[in-house]
Amino acid sequence: AFDKRISRVALFAPLLSYRSLVVNEYYQPHYILTSVAGAPTAYDLPDLYALIAPRKLLLVNPADQDGKDVSREQLHRDMKIVKTAFEKQGQADKLDFRFLKAGAQRDSVLSQWIK
Repeated sequence: AFDKRISRVALFAPLLSYRSLVVNEYYQPHYILTSVAGAPTAYDLPDLYALIAPRKLLLVNPADQDGKDVSREQLHRDMKIVKTAFEKQGQADKLDFRFLKAGAQRDSVLSQWIK
């Protein structure tokens, strides 16, 4: 987020937010291994995603605390700050969410998005 030399970021099945880990009793334990200790008291992942604006950001199959695709409702709620950040910079078209079915070709999605 802070290295401006990086012009675009693509994330496949990223955890949508730390919030989902905090408000749910059960979650996939591997998320704790990749989480930043104390982060939920200072920021959440959507805050970091928002900092990527105005560069390109692709989130493919963002996941909830169980590692399942997030609902449209959760995506809308948690990504509001991200959408706003891109819109304020006139770069709403550089923010992309995609939901691929199992077995879909990630490579083709990535190669199309990079263009």
